[in-house]
Amino acid sequence: MMPLKNGVRQVVKIFLTTLALITISVFTRVVVAVPFVFLALAMRAFNPFRPTQLPDFLVTKTVVNNFLYPE
Repeated sequence: MMPLKNGVRQVVKIFLTTLALITISVFTRVVVAVPFVFLALAMRAFNPFRPTQLPDFLVTKTVVNNFLYPE
């Protein structure tokens, strides 16, 4: 009965070690990727000529121009 108990213990150790290595690998990739994702989002947020922000930019420009240079 003792060898079976040791065999199960070895299988559990191998499983937990494998799980730890996978978790460390995934965690490292996420930690490395997060700053790049935030940087990319920040750079997109400050681009006034992105297609979704272009109408807002043009409306604001028109209002400012009409205020500064009334006809």
